[in-house]
Amino acid sequence: MGDGKKSKTRKKSKKDSQMVIRVSVEDRDAFISLCDELDTSASREIRRFMKHFVATQGESAAPAATISSPSVIEGSFDTPEIED
Repeated sequence: MGDGKKSKTRKKSKKDSQMVIRVSVEDRDAFISLCDELDTSASREIRRFMKHFVATQGESAAPAATISSPSVIEGSFDTPEIED
């Protein structure tokens, strides 16, 4: 153990997919800045939004094992209609 090498006991991530989205630079920068202020990451908040959205909209195509209970998700997402 004293050889200076780090142990490879990291938990394997369940996240095995990526999504690419296009947003304005201003929206992205404002979102990341707010996430930093709230001591969270943009990725974490996007995943949290997706889980909440799927759970509340009753998406039947998503496997039940990947949907968190709404009671587990903190806060609420009041998303106003946004025009592109």
